[in-house]
Formats: sequence, C-alpha cells, structure tokens
Amino acid sequence: MLRLRELEREDVKKINKWRNDSNLIACLGAPYRFINEDVDID
Repeated sequence: MLRLRELEREDVKKINKWRNDSNLIACLGAPYRFINEDVDID
C-alpha cells in the first residue's frame, strides 16, 4: 500500500535528482534537459 503526502522543502533535492536523471527521463519519453535545483526551490 502506498501513502501519499504533501511535498516538503526537504524533498527538493531528491525530486531534482530524479528530474536530472537522463535514463529516467528517457523512459518517460521526454527530452532530457538539465534543471537547476534553484528552479525547484522557487
């Protein structure tokens, strides 16, 4: 069973790591582009 919760500021580093994983992005069928962590913080 999965439990969902709201995103928290501490999640930014992990989310940014996923967003910059070129293999993961390729599996989603999207073009890869680097996203700076500052973009996710704002």
